[in-house]
Amino acid sequence: MRIQRNLFGRFGRARRRPTTWSHAAALLVELVAAPFVLVGVLPLLAVTLLVGVARRR
Repeated sequence: MRIQRNLFGRFGRARRRPTTWSHAAALLVELVAAPFVLVGVLPLLAVTLLVGVARRR
């Protein structure tokens, strides 16, 4: 939902005319962006876990 708000906040299309095309575009953007977000977050989680385990030892 955050991505959708940011994109439409910049273009200002959703406020003027909320059409089915804009909703479809928002869904596509979220579907495309979700894997990149996961790929960016998972390594950070793995690193933090490894660092935590290393500190405990």
